[in-house]
Amino acid sequence: MMTFTFGRSKICGLTAALLCMTATTSVAADCSRFSGARPAQLVNSEQNLEVISELVPSWKTDESVRLIKLAGFINRAGRIETPCCTSSTHKMSAGAIRLVTKRMDRLIFKPASHNGEALRVSVGFSIIAKKSPDGVVIDLLMNRLNSMDKFGTNYLAPQRIWTQGMRSEGRRAGGRVFLEVQATVNSSGQAADAKVITQTQNAAASSGITAARVESACYVPGYYDGKPVEMVYSELFENL
Repeated sequence: MMTFTFGRSKICGLTAALLCMTATTSVAADCSRFSGARPAQLVNSEQNLEVISELVPSWKTDESVRLIKLAGFINRAGRIETPCCTSSTHKMSAGAIRLVTKRMDRLIFKPASHNGEALRVSVGFSIIAKKSPDGVVIDLLMNRLNSMDKFGTNYLAPQRIWTQGMRSEGRRAGGRVFLEVQATVNSSGQAADAKVITQTQNAAASSGITAARVESACYVPGYYDGKPVEMVYSELFENL
């Protein structure tokens, strides 16, 4: 978890951008080949401090806390690809949407890795912005708060590993249909019990296929207190 305090800044946006995944098979993957994989992590740096401080401003409305959820891919060079805002507790303009995704490109990460080789992974983020007498305090978390009741907020959620044969893209879906899938990822990076928890009415036809694809992928397991732990994974998908 990284905490930043500041006075004035620009605003982060919300878009209906969703992640879509097309896999060549829905057969359960052998994830033993990724045993010991390490998660991507946000680097604690002055540059990241500056980027985060520009995402959420002080605001004049009554709410004391704002929550913004984001998603993207961390590539092998430790940079974010196709960043998008997936939900927000406050309404965002189209201009703010474009601004936050552009600024997220400047974030620096330590990439996920396995046996010294960098991995490309899908990652979810939560930004919690709180008013304080000195301005706005921000917690930037590499999770979507699905396991908050069990682990609090200071944990790294599972990260889906991109492999050859899997096409993963970030898209601006606008009003298109979508669904959200949750699964349990064990400490070895294997997903099970995938289920659709949110979907638009005309997404039902592909819900079973998408859930199967989540189970067929391999993951860097969730980390808590420096150790891999069984944890909930959640991802939004465009209905193709």
